[in-house]
Amino acid sequence: MKLTIQARDLTHALSAVIGGTDGRGTLSSVLLMVDPLLPDTLTLTTTDHEIACRASAPVATATPGRALSPARKLHDIVRALPPDLPLTITITKHNATLVAGSSRYALAGLDPDQFPDIPEPLIENGIRLDAAAWSGLLRRTLYAIGQSGAKFALHGLSVDLADGLLTAVGTDGHRLCVETLEVPGADGVAWSGIIPKKAMV
Repeated sequence: MKLTIQARDLTHALSAVIGGTDGRGTLSSVLLMVDPLLPDTLTLTTTDHEIACRASAPVATATPGRALSPARKLHDIVRALPPDLPLTITITKHNATLVAGSSRYALAGLDPDQFPDIPEPLIENGIRLDAAAWSGLLRRTLYAIGQSGAKFALHGLSVDLADGLLTAVGTDGHRLCVETLEVPGADGVAWSGIIPKKAMV
């Protein structure tokens, strides 16, 4: 696998998925993939088995393939490069060589087959939320969510959508915060679940 990409584009994509790592082994890595059907796009994926993050970035040239590289080390290297500098990444036997201008870096990688399978999101019944309204709801509820010492079910925000009304509940077992948000166009869509705090901060 070999690709050329602008440092700025890769930095932006890495910043979007870095929160999905947990710092241990395979789960501290980012899966880099160029699909033969989308040869001008690099897809980056991370997961900690609780949440998964995926982003994409345009590439100037690429040969299809997959690679598993240490996410934070790659992020640190690319972020330090001039944003307009073209970066060439070559993967050989799971290891990456990065060349940008006169700089050259080597990163030891892992077998990409070790990376967990990430299910594709189901968006058939997707809804659109006003970003400012959703951000305000999170700001008013996330403080009440339990910390790491609490029961797992209290580590997230309970969200229920029914009849065009979204209800969010945050609690740590001692305090409780309930907020509602009207969702235009969501009539007939019903969903409930717990969204991990890590996915919202």
